[in-house]
Amino acid sequence: MEISHVDLFNQNSCREILNFMIKLNADVKAYKSSLANAAGCHLSFLSLVLADKAFLGSERVFALCRFWNFSELETDYFMAVAHKEKSTSKHLADKYSRDIDKIRKQTRAVNIRLGDKTPTIQLSMDAAFEYASSWYFPLIHHGTKIPGLQSVKSLSERFLIKEEHVKETLDALEAWNLVSREGNNWRYSNHSEFPIDLSRFHKQFHQEMRYKVASAAYDSDRTERIRFSSYFSITNEDLTWINDLFREVITTISNRLAIANPPDDKIVILCIDLAGF
Repeated sequence: MEISHVDLFNQNSCREILNFMIKLNADVKAYKSSLANAAGCHLSFLSLVLADKAFLGSERVFALCRFWNFSELETDYFMAVAHKEKSTSKHLADKYSRDIDKIRKQTRAVNIRLGDKTPTIQLSMDAAFEYASSWYFPLIHHGTKIPGLQSVKSLSERFLIKEEHVKETLDALEAWNLVSREGNNWRYSNHSEFPIDLSRFHKQFHQEMRYKVASAAYDSDRTERIRFSSYFSITNEDLTWINDLFREVITTISNRLAIANPPDDKIVILCIDLAGF
């Protein structure tokens, strides 16, 4: 069954999320029993949750997220929904409602441009893995939206890669219905979307984007690049604050760029790394 993973964020309760995933895996034998095992509970308890007569604890919700290979954003969403359901005060429920709204806004911003009627193609698992395996694919794909960057030669010169590699990449993108050929030019025709199981792609995709940023940053105009590296000894509270701050910045950028204003002028890569030790 082909779905948009955005559909997951339209589910408003644990019961709805469970039913959504059960429907998605309708062909899997004894799937509810598998969910119960993954959550560490009896099937009878899961049935109570599905009947809105019981709540899933945080550990069980997180176990299901791992069972489904949810991305970080998908996990945050399911956890927020579960915490809201169990909230014992209006203030706490409102807090989780705000979290849910932020995640939904971030998801919409990442996946669509408001007012952009370009169709979205959900890639197969194999195609998604290949798309995420090299920075060539996303940059060349989005490069075809920019006037003057719609030929093999212009893409080769802009991204400093051999023309035969550009041609091979465009052929693959065309096979996935993401670009179309018009004479010697290539046009952006569809947005790409990964399948719901995103987790296996994140590390490789981020590494590829980070590599391209690192190699290009020293060649770009000073006004177009930001380079910063540092280290701090901080409290856990400060680390949480930094994480929240970066998430807010990412959401703000995504929402700003979600306003369609074609034609585009440049390809920009934003990579953020933060690690605690």
